[in-house]
Amino acid sequence: MIERCSVRPFLLLEMYMKNLKSAHFLFAIVCSVILHACGSGYAQRQWTEDVDLGDGRSIKVARKVQFQESNSWSGDSYNAEETASTIEFVGQLSSLPKWNESLLALLLYHDDETKEWVVVAKSRSCAVWEGRGRPKPPYWEFRLNQQGWREVPLSSKSFDRDANLFHRYYTDRDLGHLTLEKKISLVPRRPYSSMSSTEKSYERILAIVEPYNC
Repeated sequence: MIERCSVRPFLLLEMYMKNLKSAHFLFAIVCSVILHACGSGYAQRQWTEDVDLGDGRSIKVARKVQFQESNSWSGDSYNAEETASTIEFVGQLSSLPKWNESLLALLLYHDDETKEWVVVAKSRSCAVWEGRGRPKPPYWEFRLNQQGWREVPLSSKSFDRDANLFHRYYTDRDLGHLTLEKKISLVPRRPYSSMSSTEKSYERILAIVEPYNC
């Protein structure tokens, strides 16, 4: 009788541990299925591109972007958030420091008056927009001077400039080198006038973006 009583607790403990392992395994499977169904994951893109500066000049830059993408169960609520993004000058400008921010870069130009390079960026993530001060219009501007890249208030000089950096890289994996002609061919042919205010804000730096989804 004593022997049976001493063995039973160990049998119960063994059964409990087996059930616990099964529960953990099932939980891992469920999480994997959910992440796959929702399209959640990390991705990376790397390419070079020609950039039209809007004054008759063009330069070449190297781009590298890492982002996290997600979607709803039905697949109709895609979202992407940059976790790293760099712009590196090449050729004669290779000595300049690279731009490095966790944002979606839209515009690169040279301010001939201040002798500064300028990058204007935004984000598709409302959490990023809120965490970085909820700017209106929803952009962040960065200027390169002797101290390096620094964030500054959005300049009126940036308004009404068309985005000249390739930013539709979420679905294109093998980008290679993008010439000006190739970049145009990769842009949807949907008329600008038919876009919503939020959609237009990715194609041109707008002074007013109303209504804004966030």
